[in-house]
Amino acid sequence: MSDFSLQLASISVSHNPQSNFILSLATLITCVFFPSYVRADFREAILSKAVVSSNRPIREFRPVISNSDVIHVNFSLSISQLVNLDTRNQVVVSSVWPTHEWINPVISWNPEEHAGIKHLYLWSDNMWLPNLVLLNNVDGKFDVSYYSRVKVSHKGECLWAPPSIYKSSCDINIALFPFDQQICPLIFTTLEFDISQMVIHSKYVEADYTGSQYWENSEWSIRSAITSTTALDCAQCKTGNHSAIVFHLHLVRKPLFYTVYLIIPLVITSLLTVCTFYLPSACCERITLAMTILLSTAMLLLMVSTMIPKSAYHVPLLNRYLVFIFCIVVASLVCNAFILHVHFQASSGASSPLTLPRPLKHFMLYTLPAWIFMEPFQLTEEVFIPLVEERHSKNVRKRERKLVGEKLCFWNNVQTSFSQLMMFIPPEDPTTSRGIPTGIENLGMKFQRDPFMERTLASVKTLGTTVESIQRKIRVERSQFYQDEEWKFIALVLDRILLWIFSSVVGFGSVAILNPNLYSV
Repeated sequence: MSDFSLQLASISVSHNPQSNFILSLATLITCVFFPSYVRADFREAILSKAVVSSNRPIREFRPVISNSDVIHVNFSLSISQLVNLDTRNQVVVSSVWPTHEWINPVISWNPEEHAGIKHLYLWSDNMWLPNLVLLNNVDGKFDVSYYSRVKVSHKGECLWAPPSIYKSSCDINIALFPFDQQICPLIFTTLEFDISQMVIHSKYVEADYTGSQYWENSEWSIRSAITSTTALDCAQCKTGNHSAIVFHLHLVRKPLFYTVYLIIPLVITSLLTVCTFYLPSACCERITLAMTILLSTAMLLLMVSTMIPKSAYHVPLLNRYLVFIFCIVVASLVCNAFILHVHFQASSGASSPLTLPRPLKHFMLYTLPAWIFMEPFQLTEEVFIPLVEERHSKNVRKRERKLVGEKLCFWNNVQTSFSQLMMFIPPEDPTTSRGIPTGIENLGMKFQRDPFMERTLASVKTLGTTVESIQRKIRVERSQFYQDEEWKFIALVLDRILLWIFSSVVGFGSVAILNPNLYSV
């Protein structure tokens, strides 16, 4: 009888009416007269054939006893993979298993009369299906990807879980990029029946995304998938309100990639901007360093603009930080140029150099340095010559040594000349009626008669003029040196102040901008 069962199974494949009649007659004879020889799988096939045959005429209609009855569909979603979230095109690609559960009162049988069979797996094209579609799809595919079998129980309970890959739209908020979190909805509804004919219920409070079949995404993680039911007004359908279920996917970006390749280089760039004020003012590479940092920041800004979606409503957090660093670099470039101008103010060779009021100069040289942990300005006469020798070139130092030698030679000549003059001055005599010593008068008379003394007096006058010019030149150089050192110290004070200011601004600005906890999602 086993061969006979196989023959019956082979006949069941045929769609010829005569074959169906022969199959039905053979099945009836076998089940009535030889029930113990019918295999269990064949019994299931027979029952499936009977169920499909009884359900075929009404599979295009709602499976209800009365037209006023409402079909209740329990819907749940199991997420197997978050394939991709295209932030530029605002599209979410997800692989899911939507599960439909409903009761078909037309289908029922007694398991005791069919060898204890309680469940059947029928092809979905032979059954009535709820046909829930993804309303916010972007590729025009509303239905599922594969129509799998429907599990049917003897009480008419139907369960259908077809796998599907959906492409849905999502409103991307890039205000906190790359620390952003997105809420992407999946809206499922029916376009065939209104709320008076079919109602969709949520079987679980949250979609399942923690099972063993879930594959993690390298860039995004699912924090929650809250479910809610609602009624949608289908204005295009003009059929009233439709029951719908919405799955709110709460997606959180993993910022490791952007932290390593963008945020850390930007923080290092901001620290280099602060270091420009730590370089000595006499260093000629301060402007070059600031310009290099400015160009690198501009390149990073262009690179980030190609990685984020274009939006007219939100400015990404990373873009805000880039603009902040860009403004800091530009400000440091301007401040460095001003400090260099102050540093070389006295030695700039301007016809009318800048002069500070005395109270402001005293504040910059003596009061303000104590506030920023610096020693006040100190420059005494003892350090004048060493500082002059340090700041001048080799030729200038030779000229100063020659000048000092001329001074010593001059004083030696003066001493010799006065010693010679004292040899011609006689002892003091009583004064004349005019009150002039007699020795001086005789000395003047001797000068008029002696050519040597005339030359000596001329030399003394020349030496006196030379002494005055040398003293005047030394006085001018000393004043110029003092003024130069004052401007350099003021530039050093400004350097220290800007170092503290820029360090504070960069530190607090980086924490305030890059901390996503300070913003509301």
